[in-house]
Formats: sequence, C-alpha cells, structure tokens
Amino acid sequence: MEQILENRNINDLKNVKKLSSSQLQTIEKEIDRVSYDNLILLKNLSLLTLENDSRKETSLYLIQKLLDKSDERARTILLEDFISFVKNNLLFIKQRHHTTREENIGLNPKLGISLEDDQLRDTWRANGGIYVIPMFFTAIHFMERQNISSNINWIVPGILNILDDTSDILNIKLKGVSLLNELLCITSTNVKDSFLSFDQLGLFELFEPILSNMFYYLPPSYDSKIVLKIWNQLFPTIILLYKTKPDHDCHQVLCKFISEIILQNILPRISLDHEELTMFVLDQLINLIKFIQNDTLVILQRLIFVIGEYLVKNPFITTFNAVLIKTLKLISTMLDYTPIERIKAHRYDFLGLIVIVFEKATLEIDNEEHTDSNSNEIVRMLQQLLVKLQDSGCDFTQDKVKLIQSRSHFAQLFNSTI
Repeated sequence: MEQILENRNINDLKNVKKLSSSQLQTIEKEIDRVSYDNLILLKNLSLLTLENDSRKETSLYLIQKLLDKSDERARTILLEDFISFVKNNLLFIKQRHHTTREENIGLNPKLGISLEDDQLRDTWRANGGIYVIPMFFTAIHFMERQNISSNINWIVPGILNILDDTSDILNIKLKGVSLLNELLCITSTNVKDSFLSFDQLGLFELFEPILSNMFYYLPPSYDSKIVLKIWNQLFPTIILLYKTKPDHDCHQVLCKFISEIILQNILPRISLDHEELTMFVLDQLINLIKFIQNDTLVILQRLIFVIGEYLVKNPFITTFNAVLIKTLKLISTMLDYTPIERIKAHRYDFLGLIVIVFEKATLEIDNEEHTDSNSNEIVRMLQQLLVKLQDSGCDFTQDKVKLIQSRSHFAQLFNSTI
C-alpha cells in the first residue's frame, strides 16, 4: 500500500499524482487487511471522484469502505481533518454577485475584472489548487446532512469562486457545476423536505445567472464536443436548481428558461448544423414539457414557431432522419400535455407542421435514390399526430377535402384518421 500511495506529502498539491486503475484495484484488495494512514488514503482516493471513467465510482466505493471500517469517533475526526484541509486550500475571493440594481446603473469602478483577483487565481492554480476541487466534491458528498448547514458559509463561496474561473472551462469552471449539482442532490430537491432552502437563503439568485450564462457557450465559438460535455453537466444542474423553488414558481422559471435560453438562444443558433447538440436539446425539451405539463401553454406559441422555423422548414430536415423523428416526438409530447382549448386554438399551426413534413417525406419516397423505410415511418408518425389532434376535438374534414383536391397524395396522410 505504501508503495502505491505516491502522494505521501499530499499537502503539497503541486506534485500530486492521481492513482491509476490498477493501483485502485490493489488498494481494493488490500484495504481490509493493510493498516495505513487513513487521511493520506482519503486524500489520494478523493482526487479521482470527478473523473469521467470507472475510477470515480471505485474511489467513492473505497472511501465509503474506509469510513465504514472506522468507529464513529475515528470517522468524525477523519472527516473533520479532511474538510479542514479542503477548506484551507480552496480559493476565496470576495464575491460581487450580490450587487443591487442601483449599483449596476452606469460605470462602477468596483465591478469588472480585478488584476488582484487574477493574480490570486494564477497563484492558486500554480500551487496545484485544481486538485482540491475533487477533494471539495468528496467533502460535500460524505459530509453529514446536519453539517451542511453549519458549513454553508464556506461551501457556497468555494463553489462560486470555482464557477467564476474563466481560464479553463472543462477542468475548473465545469467542475464547479458538478460541485453545485452534488450540493443540490444532497440538500434535497423536494422543497418540503429540504433542510437547506436555496430560495429563502438567496442562493438561487447567486447561482442561476452564472449557470444561465454558460448556455451561451455555443458553436462556432466553442467546439460542439466541448459544448456537449458542458451541457451534460449544466442541464441537469440548472433544472435541479429550478426545482428548489415551490411548484408554481418552479414551473414559471422553467418556462422562462425554455423560452429565453433554449428557444430564443440555443435552437436558432444550432439548428441542423450540429446534429448531436440538436438531438440533446430536443430530448431536454421533451422531458421538461413532461414535467411542467399544462404550463406548456405559456410557451406553446414560441415552441411551435421555433420548431417550424428552424427545423421543419429547413430544406435539409429529411436528411437528418433522427432529428426529424425526435422533432415529431416533441410535437406529440406537446399535444399530450397542452390543454385541449389551446390545442384547438393552434390546430392549424399543428396541421401546418404536419403538412410540411408530409410533403418532404413523400418526396423522399418518390425519389428512387432513397429507401422509403424511414419516410414511411415518418408518415405513420404524422398520421398518429393527426389522430391526437382529432381526439382533442380538432375537425379537419373540410381541410382534408381541399388538400386532397389540390394534391391527391394527401389521401395517404388522412388515411384511417378522418
């Protein structure tokens, strides 16, 4: 064990080396029978708790095993010593997130980038401060619930300072998102059961603008693969943050998020140029609509417009079969959760989306260069959407006649629906 733990003097973060998978396996075999300095072992294992491979789960498992084999007093002392080490090595810079509306009017020499702050961050990074971030995650993860509240006075500034870093999005700033996600998970997303109210303590107002601004990291300024890595952490975290509000307020801020961030900013800018990102966003929209349910009516008009303008009307939409199918699933979800009165009010908007897609799909079927299996699946989905509209009380009898008279192939669309 001693040979494996190279970080004997782990207090010197500049020379830290992370354990390999094989070293972890050896520790797992020996942890029950080999006596070793538990604090050093805890520090070494905690360096891996934010890795993107199997070492994360293994290290968390071994830390739990290490704590479980200690008696209550030894466990308490070990965690206290570890938390003290983490706290002493975090970067603490005076926060400026609480500025009032009046302070933001006009020029204010106190705001903006501070040279002194930059120097502090540079020194912290040069001294290996980045290695304390996964230790910080470990401290939050294993901290007793009753101790979260008493330590919140340094946990929140610690997370904020990591989120404020602009020098390394993936290795520092995004790790701050992971820290916030962990804190949110531990403090409970059920407002009634939560022992720490983000809303009442003003923490929501501190974190929400920071997370929202990270959604502006988009192509072409940022590579799509990097954006996807950011979103994989960012979307679930900001949704957890919104869920710290009471139900009505939660739905309200989620509708605002969908409208301003996803529909006005993200989808128009990525459209079909970045298929993987578009698929990800469509999945998020489907899940969010299922959550807010009837409150979908607040954003329904903008949803219909953005879907039509940037996806359905795109001349290349049929070459992105997966995106098209996901778009139709989104429309289907909208019909499932929108109040019937609003569906009736927007029946021709929905019909327009269906007709445009049908025209494109049937062109693919008629084109000998394409197989018709995917297009036939699209037609079946369109027919199902028409059935949903009909079940909601939308009457397209006269429209059916006019469409078929103008183009006979529309008879296939209305087959077995009306």
